[in-house]
Amino acid sequence: MHSHAIRAALLLGVGVIALAAPVHAQDATEVDADKEIVVTAQNRVQNVQDVPIAIQVVSGEDVEKAGISDLTGIQRLAPAVQITNDTNLTRVTLRGIGTNDNAETQDASIVVNIDGEYINRPTVMNASLFDLERVEVLRGPQGTLQGRNATGGAVNFITRKPGDDFGFNLAASYGNFDHVLVQGGVDLPIGDIGGIRFSGSYSKRDGFFSHPNVNVRTGNDNSRAGRVSLHLNPIDPLTLDLAFEVSAVDNIIAGNAFVNYNNGLGSNPALVPGPGCNQNGWTRIGADPRFVVCIPQNTNGLATIDRKNYVTSARAPSRNEQDSKVVRGKIAYDFEAATLTYTGGYRRTVEAFDAALTPAFLFKNFANNVETQSHELRLNGGSPGSFEWQFGGFYFKEDLFIERGLFNG
Repeated sequence: MHSHAIRAALLLGVGVIALAAPVHAQDATEVDADKEIVVTAQNRVQNVQDVPIAIQVVSGEDVEKAGISDLTGIQRLAPAVQITNDTNLTRVTLRGIGTNDNAETQDASIVVNIDGEYINRPTVMNASLFDLERVEVLRGPQGTLQGRNATGGAVNFITRKPGDDFGFNLAASYGNFDHVLVQGGVDLPIGDIGGIRFSGSYSKRDGFFSHPNVNVRTGNDNSRAGRVSLHLNPIDPLTLDLAFEVSAVDNIIAGNAFVNYNNGLGSNPALVPGPGCNQNGWTRIGADPRFVVCIPQNTNGLATIDRKNYVTSARAPSRNEQDSKVVRGKIAYDFEAATLTYTGGYRRTVEAFDAALTPAFLFKNFANNVETQSHELRLNGGSPGSFEWQFGGFYFKEDLFIERGLFNG
């Protein structure tokens, strides 16, 4: 199947926040009273205690300590976030609200941003995340400032910016399944006007799952990423941030498990629906008396599977290769009465993967290429704690090239 889609969206909006009293935006256990936590959840720099949004902030230090190198790991530190990997696709929900459709015509209902770059495609969300300053999790609808795809909330990743002095950091760990994780970076000053930072991440791990019918473990990790970041402040009113990033993933997708719910050879009597769809948690649907149609509404087939060692597709292993190149940046000029900010990002992701399905099907993806660009121009003004305003426009464009097919045995 060939598919080529071009999508463009233009959004203009005005947001006014008037006479807002300080609101405690986090639980008391999440905030150190002696330490100010600065966020940009409302497109301006604020103390988290002054943000009238249900928000949780995860520091880059906490991310590093937890050994998180991809999107799925964030849910270990932010309980409101649930992340599900479906073969090479990633679905994000906040407090149970999200989008299950992975089709090209459907965008996610949770906004994911990296330094203002909008990430919309389930495959692109697998990009390596490293060298982070913080993660902001905004719970509940955020459409006013985050756009049309923020029904359930937003997750904003803010990367670490270059420092003004020379410095470096390095972290390495070794864990079970021979997991090796190395991350680090170095800051180099550029005179008195800013600095440049080189950072990278390497993660390699054996697969979590074994299978008696195929001689390979699945669900491994093999990812590399690097970033060059530039921060300049040539004159007091002007600030420039620019980043170039590359990432590569070459892994084996977790093998899928199979449960036979049909009556017949090889079926489990504890799982079949019975003649009238009235057994083992099955429910009959449809009003036509000539047909008996069942759905497994309350079945529990997963309980019959050893989640560490189970029979998977005879076509396994399923391989996934993904390469991404990203350029993003922000320019801000402070006119004192107001600040004009431009944020832009361009990303090209080239992917090829095979998804083996039980018993012997193969979902072959010859190409799954995504090219996106996003641009936002915003003007902020007002005084904190009294009358604040912002006006801006957002433009997003996506090009897709997809070539794939389902092959049977």
